[in-house]
Amino acid sequence: MAPSAVSTRPPSRTASEPLAKAAAAPRRSGSDPGSSAATDDGGVTFHKSDEYKFGAVYWRHGFPENGRMVLRGRTLAFKGIVGKRLSFELDAVDIASASRMGGLVHDAFVIAPKGGNGDEGEKYLFSTVLKHRKKVLEKIQTANEEGGAPEGKATKQKKAKFRMPPDETLRKMDTIAQRKLRGVSLQDYYEVAWSEGHACDKPAMYGPFLEQQGKDNVHVGEWKSGEFEGEWCGETYAHERVVTFEFMKQTIGQTLVQVKHTQRCRRAGNDRLVVHIKMEMKGFPYADCFVVQVRHVASRMGNEDLSIQIGMSVQFLKSCLFEKKIKNNTGAETSKAQLTLLDMTLKGCSPYAKEVADATEESEEEEGAIVAASPRAGGPAKLPEPVVKVLRFILVAAVAVFRNYLQPCLPTELFDFSPYTVEEALQSVQARVRALEELCLKATSTQQKKEVISREIDAIEKSIARIKKAHDLKEE
Repeated sequence: MAPSAVSTRPPSRTASEPLAKAAAAPRRSGSDPGSSAATDDGGVTFHKSDEYKFGAVYWRHGFPENGRMVLRGRTLAFKGIVGKRLSFELDAVDIASASRMGGLVHDAFVIAPKGGNGDEGEKYLFSTVLKHRKKVLEKIQTANEEGGAPEGKATKQKKAKFRMPPDETLRKMDTIAQRKLRGVSLQDYYEVAWSEGHACDKPAMYGPFLEQQGKDNVHVGEWKSGEFEGEWCGETYAHERVVTFEFMKQTIGQTLVQVKHTQRCRRAGNDRLVVHIKMEMKGFPYADCFVVQVRHVASRMGNEDLSIQIGMSVQFLKSCLFEKKIKNNTGAETSKAQLTLLDMTLKGCSPYAKEVADATEESEEEEGAIVAASPRAGGPAKLPEPVVKVLRFILVAAVAVFRNYLQPCLPTELFDFSPYTVEEALQSVQARVRALEELCLKATSTQQKKEVISREIDAIEKSIARIKKAHDLKEE
């Protein structure tokens, strides 16, 4: 049987061949079958679902360069708009939170090689854009942990702390303060801040707080149990008490203002305590147009810590022409008072705080909060040297422009200040007399000269005599 002829021409490519090859190609281990693949400049295949992109600013010697950062696997890369490119392997660098503008802005993080000598040239300072720094660092930390530890090194797995879900009513209010209490139980917080010494060994807090604020006839009622509904929030509370006091308010005159605080409390085991305060006032104009809603929420974080949040909202009961002014003034007064109460609460809870193992960790929740409980340590903030140089240059340029271009065009009377001594006043008066004589002789007729000059010069001579007499008395 004769063998069949074999063609030497290459087989023609069909349209389905690339698809068949792609289907037969092995998948990259660990990739998501449903994600689309792409290839970077180095030829490494990655998946778009594994990328995390965010806007960033690279601060090189104090000068910013905007760009974009991409977290891909365990590689963090930066590409600037003017061409700067940086790439970091997460297992070879240390990433930590940082601040800018002498500690005034907390939106930055620093990347430094591990085992470096700590020189400034080995550190790279970045700040986030639009995304919060805490979320960015958590993403980087998660990527570093999921990628596995390098050979010979073990990666420390950080257990997520227990956190309560956000309070929905508090989200509708303006945030006054947010603070973290370390090592304080929810029961101790309640007894210190809100129990007023009933059924516990802790001293009263709310009454002395109002008295320190200059309030008179302060009366703090006892908590009553039952089901109490909040008119503004529509929630149900298990306890209620009424606080009343008076104070003098400066409006058109001194006015006696009567205030009523209706406080409602609800507790969810050892995880959350909510105290909602409805503040009503009367005794001054437009007091019946609004009430102030204040909410204190204490939530458990982890096993030993508490997160304290305070919100405020000005509720208008009827329309008013001065709503904006009332909201601004009332909001400022209420915020100041609530921050003082928070300060007293923190000091009152400090003796009952337990030792916490991670007490040295940075508290990200405290950043950006509007709190005045503890002053900033280290004295006033110091501006960076480049900023000081720019401000100095602007000041010198402004003074030069004023002296050379603006001052010659302004009337000299604007720079003629009052004399400081009797001698200066005497010299000024004599100069004005001579100027008046010359002006009168040139601008008036003979008859007017006799009338005006004689009258004005007599008055000025009397003034000179009084000044000389005062000067003689001073020398004696």
